[in-house]
Amino acid sequence: MKKQTKIFLSLVIAALTFAAANDTHFQTSAQAETPTWITKVTDSVTGIFSDRELNAIKKIQSLRTQFPDIISEETSQKVQNALIQGDEETKSTLALRIARDFKKPTKEGAKSFVNWFENWEKDGNINLAKFTKTTPDVPNAEDYQAKADNGNHYAQTVLLWIYRTQGQYQKAAEMEKALNNASETASELKTKYKEDLSLCKDKAKDTGNAFWQAVFAEMSQRGLGQSQDISDAVSWYRKAALQGFLPAAMEMARAVNTISSKDSQKFEALLWLKKMSIVNDDNIAEMAAGLMYMNGKGVTRDHAMAVVSLKDAAAAGIPEAMYALGYIYEKGGVGVSKDAALAGAWYAVAKAHGYKVDTKLEAKADTVAELEKTITGKPTADDLALASAVFKDIFEK
Repeated sequence: MKKQTKIFLSLVIAALTFAAANDTHFQTSAQAETPTWITKVTDSVTGIFSDRELNAIKKIQSLRTQFPDIISEETSQKVQNALIQGDEETKSTLALRIARDFKKPTKEGAKSFVNWFENWEKDGNINLAKFTKTTPDVPNAEDYQAKADNGNHYAQTVLLWIYRTQGQYQKAAEMEKALNNASETASELKTKYKEDLSLCKDKAKDTGNAFWQAVFAEMSQRGLGQSQDISDAVSWYRKAALQGFLPAAMEMARAVNTISSKDSQKFEALLWLKKMSIVNDDNIAEMAAGLMYMNGKGVTRDHAMAVVSLKDAAAAGIPEAMYALGYIYEKGGVGVSKDAALAGAWYAVAKAHGYKVDTKLEAKADTVAELEKTITGKPTADDLALASAVFKDIFEK
């Protein structure tokens, strides 16, 4: 960049900084008497303000212009202010700022959402692949069935992922139950399946096969063959998800939401779920995203946003989403007022669609009838099995 241009841009930034001094988002330094914004004016005039930060500001402004349904003016300004101040915030923290105003676009805005997503992936250091649905090579179930029936947890893990790959979530739920009932101690599991884990990791590394990466992640998450390592599991789920292996993306979201304490990981999971919902029309992913908003996981708690996503899942016939809507209206929350009548109606609808509900709230027949009219889908048994797993993992009373 030429010297004259640098000086001009420095003065522009100085002016922006001075104008923003009265903005409520600008904070003074707690460690010094001199406000941070004054220090930054000095820095900008002396040419310390870098090209990288200027380019980041331009990028945010460009994204705001291109995708106003995704990035609000308030959020855009917050990010720009942080960059002008020179805050040493990570890219994931900036992503979380955008998450606070994260809105679900309309169907017409879906393309804009995906475009925004991929722009942020490229420049925001959130490494998510362009969204394609991939089915990796998988082994034959028959080769593992006998061992699985005899209680071999490695064979059960492989079968679990064969079923998930094939979308047979009822069978996957049965295999999960068998793994959850493992009676061996942690040290016994670590010794017994050490060689299986090593073989599985070699397959995952040597072939880059998303299926074996997911199997290895599952074993790491459960402590089969090594000490339980959730962070390592999430990392391997991500490797598989980056290849477009959707079941791995869902399991990554489940893992970080139930175990991880990192908001940045949870926000990444939310982005995966929203992308799966919009591009792949995945109602279970939409329900999971709604539960994240409901519980404030990786994103600011927002019950109004939760209702938007949960209604989509409820319309697809998912009874867990119907129950969650009843719970939100019964308790009230961020952006949603208590409504006992509506809560009772959603509980009644959930019960009618197979969810066990224990409530004393009354359900008006006309309200129930109106809600039933919104339900247009009939989920498969496998959809319901996956919904049940996600609901139990992420939903919190």
